[in-house]
Amino acid sequence: MAASSAPAAFLLSYVEDEREMYGTALWAAGFLVSVFLDPVLALEQAFLRHPDVFVARLLQPGQPIDGVELTRRLRSDERTQRLGVVIITSHIEPSYRDAALGAGCDEYLLLPALPCDVVAAVRRAVGHRIGSSMRCSTRGGPIPIQTTA
Repeated sequence: MAASSAPAAFLLSYVEDEREMYGTALWAAGFLVSVFLDPVLALEQAFLRHPDVFVARLLQPGQPIDGVELTRRLRSDERTQRLGVVIITSHIEPSYRDAALGAGCDEYLLLPALPCDVVAAVRRAVGHRIGSSMRCSTRGGPIPIQTTA
């Protein structure tokens, strides 16, 4: 999928704190992170760049598609049908979970979630095994997170 040896993760959320907190945790866990506000742009970039995993908020207020439709589109295109998809949401109603899983997401994570929980869900979605340590941080220094509006 991603050309680099590090797995690529796309993170789509309208919540600034989530983008910063989860993006930082994914980067610290060894992922190359691209952060998006716009689901249509994120989808277009996924078709072009082939990330290993896509983390998306279920609801996307004011946007033409939500996390369920995004998942459907990722799964229906041969360029992205094999990437891991993690849906994050604060909605506990079974109908939301059923819709996301029915669209093809690998993980459905209820918020609020600790950054380590997001990293664990992402690792499961891409098939990485988690060691005995649940530490998220494995590297230090400035955080090169690519933010795309």
